[in-house]
Amino acid sequence: MEYMSPSSDLDFLFDCTSWLVIGEDVNTATWTLETGLTAGTQTDTITGSTLQITAPAVAGKAYSVNVEVATNGANTFSRTWFIKVQEQIA
Repeated sequence: MEYMSPSSDLDFLFDCTSWLVIGEDVNTATWTLETGLTAGTQTDTITGSTLQITAPAVAGKAYSVNVEVATNGANTFSRTWFIKVQEQIA
């Protein structure tokens, strides 16, 4: 589980380096965010994908995030995790 403050922006990286074989590159990355989270800029490279995510203004809920990556070697990698929005603890 990842944590974000309400209304904050964070970049999340899905790094596929350890799963790629020699000569294999990431072709596409598809991010799916649960309603409430907002997707910003997505940057894809040959080894993974980064997405800027903005949290909602209200704390207290966990939201699911899924990313699926397809490679030029016909492999797909998919991961789901959760982001909990909560007030920062001092």
